[in-house]
Amino acid sequence: MAHKDYISKARPKKKKNNPYRSPRTRAKKAPADWKLRIFTTAAIAIVGGGFYFLKFIDENPGPMAEQGQPLESQIAEVQQKAQENTDPLPEKPEEELAFWTTLPSKKVEVSGGYEVSDPKKRKLQCASLRSRQKAEELKAKIAFSTGQSSDVRRSEGSNGVWYKVVLGPFDNKRAAERIKHELRSNQINGCVIYPWS
Repeated sequence: MAHKDYISKARPKKKKNNPYRSPRTRAKKAPADWKLRIFTTAAIAIVGGGFYFLKFIDENPGPMAEQGQPLESQIAEVQQKAQENTDPLPEKPEEELAFWTTLPSKKVEVSGGYEVSDPKKRKLQCASLRSRQKAEELKAKIAFSTGQSSDVRRSEGSNGVWYKVVLGPFDNKRAAERIKHELRSNQINGCVIYPWS
C-alpha cells in the first residue's frame, strides 16, 4: 500500500449545503429597550419625590408647635400631672405558705420493687400455608437460619385447611420483635405478632 502524503494535499473546500451543519447567524444587536428606560425614569422620579416630601415635612412644623408652647414645657406639664396622680402602692402582704414546713417532715413510703411487665404472652406467626410440606420446609428454614424452634399448627377455617408456622410463646413484645427482625434479615418476611392463644 502506498504511503499517503497529507502535507502536499490541498485542503478540501467547505461545503455550502451540509445538512449536518447549522448555518451561523450573526447575533443582532438588541434594540434599545424602551421599557427599561421608562422604568428607570419612573424609579428616579419616585425616589426624588420621596426626598422632596421628607424635606417639606422638616420645613413645616407639626400641629403641636402651632399651639404656641414649646415642646419642653409640654413634657414638664405631663410629668408634673403624673406625679400628682400617683398613689403610693400598698405594702406587699406577707403570706405564710404551709408547704415549706410540712414537706420536709413528710415521708413517702414505696412498697417493694416496681416492675412493668406485659401480662400477655406473644406468638410470632410467619406463614399460613395450604400444604403441610411447604409449612415443614419453612419450619426447617427458620430452624437453620435463626436456631429458633417453631411449630406447624393445623387450622380448619371456613375456606379449607391451613397450616400455620408459629414461634413462641414470648414473654413480651420486645423479644418477639427481636426474633422478627432476625428472621427478616434472613429473608423470611411477613411474620406477624399476635397474642398467645
